[in-house]
Amino acid sequence: MKEKKFKILVLSDLKKSTISTLKSTASLAKMLDAKVEFFHVKKPTEIIKQENEFAARRTLVKQHVSTAKKIKELLETVSNAYDVKIDSSFSFGNIKSELEKYIRKSNPDIIVLGKRKPGPLKISDDNITEFILKTFKGSILITSDKKVLEPDTPLSLGLLDDYSEYPTMALEEALMAKTMTPLKAFKIGKKSENQDLISNDKPVEFVFEQNANSIKNLANYLSISNVNLAFLNRRKTGEHSKYNKISELIRRIDVPILLSNEQAKMA
Repeated sequence: MKEKKFKILVLSDLKKSTISTLKSTASLAKMLDAKVEFFHVKKPTEIIKQENEFAARRTLVKQHVSTAKKIKELLETVSNAYDVKIDSSFSFGNIKSELEKYIRKSNPDIIVLGKRKPGPLKISDDNITEFILKTFKGSILITSDKKVLEPDTPLSLGLLDDYSEYPTMALEEALMAKTMTPLKAFKIGKKSENQDLISNDKPVEFVFEQNANSIKNLANYLSISNVNLAFLNRRKTGEHSKYNKISELIRRIDVPILLSNEQAKMA
């Protein structure tokens, strides 16, 4: 039986975190032998300042050329270093509408977003991360500038929350096959009663006391535990999880976080 060919879609604002996002994406693509696409959207109001129609069109053409050049240079840097082909596209328009349209067209298995420095109430500019979390039901990778996935480094997977019920999907199984054992599980509250996992390995469990600093303490320990990818069962979070919102995990944790397919069936 032919193995599934995964597709990864990187959504980028072309800011400073783009390179680290692309590096982590390229590393994940090499692990999974996945196809990679890159997409960028810019609001016309960020480009066009002139009221004159002719001047506005000329500015738009110049911006189109400069954006294409910038994307080409960024992707070539990572593609050449990691030997991963990355197809690219960009558009000018309403950001959320363009993203939604492109996601429908691309139909990716994984969407990759760079972690942004948040304000007090937002995960990212224009709430794009929150928008993707609500509209895309597939897997989502939130990358980190502080810890980048490297292709020649063994995958050390940290399971967040109660790992007794994790999705038995092709992506999760593929990652488990690449992961060093024993796995590490980070949990707030009491120990898990059922410790059967799709890899059939018993994880080393780290349990943190339930209090106001639970996620902060978990994040601090995670950062020094040599974990280079955290995995969260998104389907369970928000219904039965004892964690706070996913947004707080994204803000606190400084390693890439893979959020599971929300429609995944449980084992």
